[in-house]
Amino acid sequence: MLDDKKEGAFELIRDNRELDLDSEIFSSLFERPLSNPLSEIRELDNIKIQEIVKKLDKYDKRELLQRLSALRLPFENRDKAVLIDAITTATLNWLSKNAWNFEGISMSYGKFKKVIQSVNQLKSKMAIDPLDNPYIDDIQFYGNHKVMPGINLTSSYNLKMVIQSIFLSSQVEISEEENKYISVLLNDNLIVSTNVCEKCQTPKKLLSINREIFIPDKAKLDSYIGFVNLDKTLNGVSEISIKKEDIDLDKQKPFSQDQHLFLTHPYLDTGKGILILDVTSIANALYNKVVSLMPEEYVFEEIWNDVRKSFKGLNHEKIADGSFDIELLNERSYKETIFNVTNDKLLIAFGIFSGVNENMNHSERIASRLELIVKKLNNRDVRNDQLFIVIVAHTIGGSVSASIKRNSLYENIPTARFTAMELRAISQVETDDIFLPRFMRAKMQLLEPKLIGTFGDGDFIPAIIFSENDLSFYVDDNIDYREMNLHMGIEETADYYLKAQQKSSERLFYSMFDGNWHTSRKEEFSNRYLTNHSSGQRFRCFIKTKNEKVIEIITETFDIREEIDILFNSFDLVSYWLEQYYSINELTSNYVIYLRIEEDLEKYYLTNEVNNEAPVISVSKTENLIIWEITSQVYQKMGLAKTNSYERKLISKLVGTLETVNLEVFDQIFYPDYKKKMMGLLLDDNGKLKVPTQGFQLLKISEYETNQLLDELGEYLKKQGYIYGAISKKDNPQFCNKIVGFLYSILEKEASVFNKKQLLKFLIAQIETLLPEQLGRESSYNNNIALSAQEKDLFFKQLNDDNRNSIATKFLLEYVIASPINGEQNIGMWEIERLLAICSLIIEWAHRSDYIKYNFVDTTIDFLKSNRIGLKEKDFRSVNSAMLASRNLQLANSNLPISKVDPIVKTPIL
Repeated sequence: MLDDKKEGAFELIRDNRELDLDSEIFSSLFERPLSNPLSEIRELDNIKIQEIVKKLDKYDKRELLQRLSALRLPFENRDKAVLIDAITTATLNWLSKNAWNFEGISMSYGKFKKVIQSVNQLKSKMAIDPLDNPYIDDIQFYGNHKVMPGINLTSSYNLKMVIQSIFLSSQVEISEEENKYISVLLNDNLIVSTNVCEKCQTPKKLLSINREIFIPDKAKLDSYIGFVNLDKTLNGVSEISIKKEDIDLDKQKPFSQDQHLFLTHPYLDTGKGILILDVTSIANALYNKVVSLMPEEYVFEEIWNDVRKSFKGLNHEKIADGSFDIELLNERSYKETIFNVTNDKLLIAFGIFSGVNENMNHSERIASRLELIVKKLNNRDVRNDQLFIVIVAHTIGGSVSASIKRNSLYENIPTARFTAMELRAISQVETDDIFLPRFMRAKMQLLEPKLIGTFGDGDFIPAIIFSENDLSFYVDDNIDYREMNLHMGIEETADYYLKAQQKSSERLFYSMFDGNWHTSRKEEFSNRYLTNHSSGQRFRCFIKTKNEKVIEIITETFDIREEIDILFNSFDLVSYWLEQYYSINELTSNYVIYLRIEEDLEKYYLTNEVNNEAPVISVSKTENLIIWEITSQVYQKMGLAKTNSYERKLISKLVGTLETVNLEVFDQIFYPDYKKKMMGLLLDDNGKLKVPTQGFQLLKISEYETNQLLDELGEYLKKQGYIYGAISKKDNPQFCNKIVGFLYSILEKEASVFNKKQLLKFLIAQIETLLPEQLGRESSYNNNIALSAQEKDLFFKQLNDDNRNSIATKFLLEYVIASPINGEQNIGMWEIERLLAICSLIIEWAHRSDYIKYNFVDTTIDFLKSNRIGLKEKDFRSVNSAMLASRNLQLANSNLPISKVDPIVKTPIL
């Protein structure tokens, strides 16, 4: 533990540009102290806890171990392994010394509580840290399983990577016998783990950290005991059960966290059945056992593949190997890749790994390679302000470290460090395309010139803080976070992992269509699980019915855009309505519904083919396979209809092939009749029906850029002589004008460096893309709420964001057209988002200036100690009400329901 903190401290120091320490003083800062207080406490507590157990010699040890095992299950004890492990090991040691005699009298519940309360008094509880794992994690292996990782860092992630490297990769070659052995080992233990995990519940609200073992009431504790006792012996379980002769009393110290035997052997034969001693170590034991049967480099390669997927999920594409005349390395435990950041920046990623019982330090390697890579990029006119560095450090049972040494060549490049599991969670949660680079720049500003405490040897916790604080480290109105030594932290990361699981909930389904297993991702508000697709593939999803039956919906393969439009619209419609119906109704069997295009593609788009005849819906059934032949007439009727009548007819036909249609449920789900799934069919200039497709990536107003600008604005006002406190009301107009003037000066300066033709071309494309999207959202607003009422707030926010973005883009376009811009620099997406944020703030403050000037608002403006500007929202209530009325009228004219949500233009406290 101390070594880890030492390494983290080195990493923080090297980012402190103000420090000027010679190597002798520098190294002495982190020399191990002559005495280790925590080590001394552990030694004393080792004696105390063995005394506690010794006093229990007359009691039934089988019952004691069952209760201790049961204590691991409540969510409140997710991080209490330090104490539970200690008394469990002390009990095993006693049994080993006493010929494994479990027998004794039954201990009362009250006596057991007193034993645990005495354990809670031990000072070693200070070593309890917040949980840095998911409470329960999902594992896919020929089915869907769950594990409880406990405090065993990355154990569930490592198990996933081991499984993928053996069963989903072509690199690992194992014999049929080894394959069978590993399959039985994994399957048996994952079934056991899943049975326990499915009986545990994660609270919606995270509980505050408490460093004492939680004791449930007697009835609950007894029910937990039933979960940890196995009814029968499984072959896979026997492979990782404790062999009593293997217990080494010299190593098995109660408070020696890495020496507990049950960390790799979580089961114990008590003579009257098998007990799960530690359910939180099943994943840890499995990956340790399996990885011993294969070369570790294959696991490292699988982890690096997953890292690349995480970067891709964050919108960073891999740059082709050999670009920039750099030969990147891909070795056993050291890997390099370069990714793009928007259109004009690069991210250099280093992967460093260590195996079981392997201690690796890659500091020298990274330093030399970084110097070479940065030099070559600089020679290709890539500036340091276009670069970012991420170190992904991951171990499967040892330790791995790296510190970036100071070097003037690259010391001004933002850096970050994560484990592979942390990076995966970030990629699943964050939606901002530039989240990582923005975080790294913000962190670098935070670290200069001060040394920030408690960030440790990784950046996961500060990244979470940054994410949950609107892409900023802003702390409080009374604190300037950039001018203080901040000690920021969160209680645990488990809730962020839970958010990642909810956003990318995956499940393995067996396909009755092709006989393969498919990983599918659950939609947030439905039981529709969508499978990834690519060109040359097909759309596929699985629907879980009310009674756990499965409907697989699949299309024929597609290659061209026109096929994709027809098949996706049809697939989306069928799967949505069937999920709605079978979330209420039960189904007797599993089915496959197959969709295919029946006619030439032109017939689906030519408007002269549309007629008033009632279309024939062609549905056929062969055993459990239902086929819908998508005809052009049915497709066009559904697309052009103003009600859902044709969609209802189609779903009625499909359901009717499976069972008798429940008309009451149909009336319920298809109400009101304007609630229809197939939307967005537009007529182009050639009279063809087209579905709008995305070909241009819209840029948006980023909260990060807004926060950065507000910080800069505060610095400007301070230099102008403004002091903290209320601004005189008579000076309000001048104060607002100064703000607008400052923002306009930044716009002039930063826009002037770009190539004007490029900038105009981009802004025109932005407007042309944004306008139909904005109109589409407004026209479908009412229908979208009917389809998914849970997302009403999201739909309204999208309308507001679109409107804000549209106004800022038009303002910027008009400014560029009217201004003498003679720059030559190519435009960067990040820089354009900053210009949009500037324009948005100019518009907001110009409005506020007018409100004050023309006496629409009587308010006091405060210059806060955080260098931000404070406004009282209640003072803007009347003008906001007028805007809300105007917005409601606009929505009413669009045949939309009146909204009670705040108006688009808000006056928040900045």
